Amino acid sequence: MNVTDIQAILRVAPEEARNTFTLRMVGILLVVAESNVPIRLRDAAERLGIPKPATTRGSKSLERFGLLERNRAQKDMRDCWLSLTDNGRMVADVARTVQRRAA
Repeated sequence: MNVTDIQAILRVAPEEARNTFTLRMVGILLVVAESNVPIRLRDAAERLGIPKPATTRGSKSLERFGLLERNRAQKDMRDCWLSLTDNGRMVADVARTVQRRAA
C-alpha cells in the first residue's frame, strides 16, 4: 500500500481515527472481515502474525472509533471475540478494494 491507498481508506474512516489509524488496524479489520463471523482475538493475532498485546491495543482503538465490537467470552473472560460494526465493514470493504488494486 502507498500513501494514496491509505488516504482512500482514511476518507471513509471516522474523523477521530484519521490521525492515529495504522496499517495494523487495517490488517485487523481485514482479518475480521474475512472471517464473516466473530473471530477470537488470539486467532486474529495469529493470522496477522503479530503479538496478541498489539492486536488487543489495535482492537481497542478500533472499538473506540466505532469500527469493531469486542465481546468477552462467557467461559473464559480473558478471551475476546471481534466483529465488525457497519462502519467497520465499510472501511474494510474500501481496504479490500485498495488491496486488490495494489496486487
